[in-house]
Amino acid sequence: MYTLFFYTALFSGFIPFIILGYKNKAFDLKQAIVPFIWLTAIGSLYEFVGSVLLKIDSSYWFQVYSLLEFGSLFYFFYYLVSDLNKKIFQLLFLFFVIIYSSSFYYWIEYNALVSNTINKSLVTLLVFLLSFLWLKKLFRKMHIPNLWRNSDFYFIAGLTIYYASTFLLFLLSDFIINSKQLYFYDYWLVNVLATLILRIFLMIGVWKMNRN
Repeated sequence: MYTLFFYTALFSGFIPFIILGYKNKAFDLKQAIVPFIWLTAIGSLYEFVGSVLLKIDSSYWFQVYSLLEFGSLFYFFYYLVSDLNKKIFQLLFLFFVIIYSSSFYYWIEYNALVSNTINKSLVTLLVFLLSFLWLKKLFRKMHIPNLWRNSDFYFIAGLTIYYASTFLLFLLSDFIINSKQLYFYDYWLVNVLATLILRIFLMIGVWKMNRN
C-alpha cells in the first residue's frame, strides 16, 4: 500500500508541469506559482532518478531543496500580497538567511533530518502567515471573488493542507526514525498522502488559470 501511494505521489509531481506546458504558461512568471511547479517537477525527477534508481544520499538534496522551496514560495506570496506589508517579507527573508545558514551546523554535526526540520519550520511559518494575509486581502475587498474559479485559492489551500499535515511529522522525524518502537513508514505515509493532496490541488489550480 505504501509503495502504491509513494509512486502515485511521486509521478503526480510531473502533471502540473505538463498542464503548464499544454497551456503555454511554463515560462509565464506572471503566474506566480510557476517556479514552485518547476520545483515540484524537478523534485519528482530527482527523487525518482537520484533516490529510487541511483540510491544517492538524499541529505544534499534536502538542503538544496529547502532553499529552492523557500525561494519559490516567497516569490509566489510576494506577488500576491506584498502590497499589504513589505516589512513582513523583509523579516521573513532575513530570518531565512539566518536560520538556513545556521542549519548547516546541524546538517554537518548531526544529520540532515534535524537541518531539514529547522528549515521546514520557517517555510511552514511563511505559508501560514502569508496565507492569512491573502485571506485578509480578499475580505478587505468589497467584492469577494468566486474562490472555486480562482486558481490561487487552490494553490494556497493545497499548500496549507500540506504544511499543516506534515509539520509535526518533520518536527518529530529524527525521534521517529531512531525509535525502535515506532515503524517509520507508517508515519511517513502521512507525508506521502499530504504530498499527493498538494499535487492534486496544484493540478486543479493550473487547469483553472485561464478562468481568472
